[in-house]
Amino acid sequence: KVVLIDVTNGEVKGEFATGGRLSHMVSLSPDARTAYTANIADGSLSIIPLDGRPATVVPVGTQTEAINTAPDGRTVWVGSNNTGKVFVLAVARARVIDSVQTNGFPYRIDFTIDGRLAIVTNPEADEIQFIDAATRRIVKTLALDAGAQPFGLAVAPAGGRAWVTLRGAAEVIELALPEGRISARFPTGPVTGPDGIAYTP
Repeated sequence: KVVLIDVTNGEVKGEFATGGRLSHMVSLSPDARTAYTANIADGSLSIIPLDGRPATVVPVGTQTEAINTAPDGRTVWVGSNNTGKVFVLAVARARVIDSVQTNGFPYRIDFTIDGRLAIVTNPEADEIQFIDAATRRIVKTLALDAGAQPFGLAVAPAGGRAWVTLRGAAEVIELALPEGRISARFPTGPVTGPDGIAYTP
């Protein structure tokens, strides 16, 4: 299930069945009327109308986990843990329309605010990849030190910057966008193993 909670008072506003097994992450459409979940056990994605209509389950690949909605709301991008592929689904057609092969494990996916680039962290390869969202071609790979393990990813709402947790290096790096270069580093402390990250303006 996906549970909708009013964060101002903690009230549960609704519960929505995903129709999939081991639903892990959730992403919203830009208008916040539809939720999308990646279902790891089934290798699928669920399209969940938040008005109470039943979910549509779309077969994707295997071990689908990372998920994010493109800024224009037309596509949802989903990562496959065991194949290294990032699948692109057309929302209107409810089907996979393309895929991009990355190295290893595409752990998290986000976008520049103009929607031109998809950013993918890959802890197994110690890489961050930048994908042209229109052509679905990898246009840049930022290679990190061995064992850095880039995990969590957050893009500034105003654009221009993103932050990535390096689990193996116990630090957060700041990326200048759209160039994709490291502009700052912030240690998180010894033996911290940072994973998820969020940004508040």
